[in-house]
Amino acid sequence: MIQINELHWGQFSQLPNIKRLPLHEQARQYSIYLEQIAQERLMYFNLLQPMGGGATPPTPASSGDLTITFSDFATVDLFLTNGVENLADWNDRLVLTGNPYTSISVDEATYTIYLGGGSNVVLKDNAFNGILENPTGLGEDLLSIQDNGTIIEVGAQTFYYCQKLTLVELLGATTIGDSAFQNCTELQYVYLPNVTSVGASGFIYAFNDATLPITLYLPLCTFLGAAAFNGPINIDTPNGLIATFPIVMQTNGSGGGVNDEIQQIIAYSDGAVINYV
Repeated sequence: MIQINELHWGQFSQLPNIKRLPLHEQARQYSIYLEQIAQERLMYFNLLQPMGGGATPPTPASSGDLTITFSDFATVDLFLTNGVENLADWNDRLVLTGNPYTSISVDEATYTIYLGGGSNVVLKDNAFNGILENPTGLGEDLLSIQDNGTIIEVGAQTFYYCQKLTLVELLGATTIGDSAFQNCTELQYVYLPNVTSVGASGFIYAFNDATLPITLYLPLCTFLGAAAFNGPINIDTPNGLIATFPIVMQTNGSGGGVNDEIQQIIAYSDGAVINYV
């Protein structure tokens, strides 16, 4: 788990040197701040990679490459036939392609799973599907997922209907599949610094019940599939949603203006602030 202290928008906007600025300048400064955080996280990630000469830097204690937290283990116990601590079961449920995870540790008190050693992982479709009747999904009680670079792609409906999921931090992912976060209504913090593509209906019907403010960070994403942010989101609280996209998205819409899917966010959410970087 990345241990970099980051201020959310509400905290940042109340800093003495920030709150006296006009709103548009506050948003611009927050975008710069998020970029700095992203660079710090990238530096941290690079430190964890094997170095030349056979030397390997130490990894942080009590954390894995992939950290998954649940509200309880009821669904996990139901679907993992050999128990919560069985590494083979986790790889079977999560990994479509790539190098499987090689270590596991469990914090029973906080319902947290730490998986280490995986790389180039493509998450299976429906891996964390939150509908209990679907026997492939572990997400009924999923609260958060944080990965420092093992996951490169999220499959279709991977987190579909995970209605308790609030925090997503996938530092190495570049692709988000169709309907991957559909109906994830509690999403509050989505940090995807290297994602370039979000599939159709990727976040449809998401965010509606989240605690504000919401952070959506997609600074490299240049493709948004149809209805990626449709639903609508309906956030009317000022500064309720702070979204970051690359500057090219201001001109790649069907009419040559702001991307059509970002326009959905703007149209339905009076409280949205869109930052372009």
